[in-house]
Amino acid sequence: RGCTWFSFGFQFCASWFSVRGAPEKVLALAGGYVVLPCSFNITASSYFPTVEWSKKDLRSNIIFLYRDGCETYEMKNPAYEFRTSLIAKDLKNGDVSLRISDVQLSDAGQYQCMRLWKNSHKDITVVELAVGTSSQVFVYTDVTGASHLISLLYFVFIPSCPTLLLFYFLHVFLLLIPFFSYWLYFHVFIFLYSIGRLCASLSSLHFFV
Repeated sequence: RGCTWFSFGFQFCASWFSVRGAPEKVLALAGGYVVLPCSFNITASSYFPTVEWSKKDLRSNIIFLYRDGCETYEMKNPAYEFRTSLIAKDLKNGDVSLRISDVQLSDAGQYQCMRLWKNSHKDITVVELAVGTSSQVFVYTDVTGASHLISLLYFVFIPSCPTLLLFYFLHVFLLLIPFFSYWLYFHVFIFLYSIGRLCASLSSLHFFV
């Protein structure tokens, strides 16, 4: 709960609040959309609370405010205009997760979902959002072992380091040599592929760790 102590020897409690656990981490792709999870227990007789979504590092930090059954726009940060919404069909279940569309790299950071009840009690959920580009997400997918094909396309079209770029051109040069041994070509290809995976793994660790 939140209380304030005064030097005169008495305590004034303006409101009660609780924070739910450690921040939940969510990964999004720039240009797409993402849903930041937040919910509460609700019954048929429950009063639906005021829901305030805010972002920690913004000067005007409110990005979505739901009050008395509809969104309130007056205090909304202009950077999130027309980009944030709740999922209407899930509200009756106490799900007030926030949908952010057209995700920007600048959207990365810590978000807070606050439910404010009539008795001044506040429930707070904190969500940490990380935003990556398509190439970074492809590398991440490959490191988890999900797809060798994705990694191969990534290496051919988006070289991830100078060493890989050098071997890529060497690979193309060998293809142009007439009567080049297929057996040797196969081993060169495997070698280049291994170098590429190493480069991708290093760049992935740099981004996600």
